[in-house]
Amino acid sequence: MIWILHAVSFIILTITAVQDIRNQNNVSSYLFPIIPLTMILISIISKEQINFINHILGFSLSLIFLIFALFGKCGGADVIMAACLGIAYGFKDMSILVIAACITYLIYLIIYNVSKKRVKKSNQTALPFLPAALCGFVIMVVCNYIFIK
Repeated sequence: MIWILHAVSFIILTITAVQDIRNQNNVSSYLFPIIPLTMILISIISKEQINFINHILGFSLSLIFLIFALFGKCGGADVIMAACLGIAYGFKDMSILVIAACITYLIYLIIYNVSKKRVKKSNQTALPFLPAALCGFVIMVVCNYIFIK
């Protein structure tokens, strides 16, 4: 039943990543709480036990995004996204997601800066992080299916 959580998370992250690319100020961050609610519903239906400490530690990883948001390098939707994914997936999966998303974002920044030197006109002031988070999510799910199962 975990595939339902993966599917819901993937759909929501895809919708918000596309919105973040198109219009960075208007991201549907109200969709993110659906992810932990889906996790809770799945655990109730399948009668699985929830390891609350693992999910709270996953939530604590969103503090990294909160610190960046306070200094203006990250948006509020990124903080909400990290908090909801951390609650739903727990510390181990959220760690993989954050590391993979940061590596993806770093590669994106390098490519962007190299291409920016070639094309001098650029109207984009900030680079969206949600597409990198979507890539990190896909990497996390693939890692889970390759190494855990």
